[in-house]
Amino acid sequence: MQNSPGIRFNDTASRPRHRCGIERSGSEAASLGGAGTPSGDVDRLLSRVPAESRNRLWRSARCAPICLTSSRYREIHRSGDCQNAPCRGTFATFPHQWQHAERTITVGHSLDPDRSLWHLIAVEVRRQRMEHGLSANQLAIRLECDRSTVSRVENGLRRLSADYAAKLDEMWNLGRLFSRLVRFANATDEGDWFTGLTEHEAVATHHRMWEALLVPGLLQTEGYARAALNAGLVDDVERALKTRMARQAAVFGKPKIPHVSVLINWAVLAQPIGPPAIMVEQLAHLIEIGELPNVSVRVLEREAGANVGLDGSFALLTVDDRDIAFADAPERGRLMLDPPDVQRFGVRYDRISNVAAPVGPSRRLLEKAMESYK
Repeated sequence: MQNSPGIRFNDTASRPRHRCGIERSGSEAASLGGAGTPSGDVDRLLSRVPAESRNRLWRSARCAPICLTSSRYREIHRSGDCQNAPCRGTFATFPHQWQHAERTITVGHSLDPDRSLWHLIAVEVRRQRMEHGLSANQLAIRLECDRSTVSRVENGLRRLSADYAAKLDEMWNLGRLFSRLVRFANATDEGDWFTGLTEHEAVATHHRMWEALLVPGLLQTEGYARAALNAGLVDDVERALKTRMARQAAVFGKPKIPHVSVLINWAVLAQPIGPPAIMVEQLAHLIEIGELPNVSVRVLEREAGANVGLDGSFALLTVDDRDIAFADAPERGRLMLDPPDVQRFGVRYDRISNVAAPVGPSRRLLEKAMESYK
């Protein structure tokens, strides 16, 4: 018998069908009339299996007694669709095999709360639910979602959303425990840093950014962004472009634009991206956006020589009266929340700012570079 992901059975015997068309294994057929297992035990067991694995379980290991005692199939028998006599009796299948199944229930990967914040959240949701005496179905009702959502969160197959985190905090009076954990998890370097970055960008009240090689993504024109992405930075250029434009709208599309302080290396102006017309448009956009009352664009001139910004671009965001840092890198970036890490980037930004040209001279440098592309 082929094992279903998430649950295993030892039985490999042939599986005769009963009249309702549901397969049962040879061991199950032989055990009918034996010791019973309460209906609640089966429902409890099945509730611990993710929805997709549960469906495979029903297809590969279901039998008449399971049909009788599982809520999904009770209606078959109530409606009289199944005429098999054992199906109408008490649950009487092989308890040892269900016990083995219960011991070997797994998820796609084991949870390790010591190494992953998302795994910690999954384990803690289950712990809190059980501590408050709720079944997965009862919690799903309170969260206004289906039970499979709760199951997937607890098994690490789905990440807890900020909305559900807030509901759990309020429901169990946890003082924003899950909300904070979700925010921290979104910001960690576990391969999903971009989600955390965009969420913080949208609510930040102050943006400070240093760019060594390209115009910052939040200030790029559509043409410049497309030309840069077409260099091979991503597989789906249009999708990445749409995401980048949405990030810009989240920051600059507000009634009150946040404070934005930009430091750009001279190499950004000298490096052509796309045809000259694209560069003219991009540099004109930098000049225009720099005229906004809350925005400053300054250039680090070539004469500044070696500086602490040469090893990479980064940004600092002020969110809820605290600063976070983002360090850019090929393929993936890194968000930092720990104050000592953030402070180091704050000092680095100040050192670059100290040697960058003031706003007025920087505007003239932008204009001069724009003329050179005409």
